[in-house]
Amino acid sequence: MLCAASTFAYAQGEWPNCEVVAIGDGGPALRIDGQIHAPIFFAANNQFGRDEILLEELALARDAGIDLYSFNIPLHGDHERAETIIEKFTEVHPNGYFYVRIWLGADQQWLAQNTDKRMQRDDGTAGVWASPFSETWQDHTVDALRSRIN
Repeated sequence: MLCAASTFAYAQGEWPNCEVVAIGDGGPALRIDGQIHAPIFFAANNQFGRDEILLEELALARDAGIDLYSFNIPLHGDHERAETIIEKFTEVHPNGYFYVRIWLGADQQWLAQNTDKRMQRDDGTAGVWASPFSETWQDHTVDALRSRIN
């Protein structure tokens, strides 16, 4: 499922009508509020603290006519931080459509409190990620994701 939002729609709490359609010989396209868009996205991997560079690149994509883009918001943390990230990217491309990606990784606090729920290396030492098989992690992630989406 694809959810894209224009900056205006996001600010107004209204969502555009989005669907994947076949065009030509069956190639995919996106129809957003009746307009066809090639499924070409600028995807910013903004989890590494280089937002200023990515915002410059987004402006280049905007100027090149790429009107679909995506970026990350964190699973954990306060909602104001997520909103600030959304505002930063939508200010650069106010007429575009965006979708957010939420990386479902554990934060340092959860990892510190749940060392026995981490992935294990062959030698038995704890890795740096939560084990996807941990029911504790699954329950935590469902709650955190539900909160972030809301």
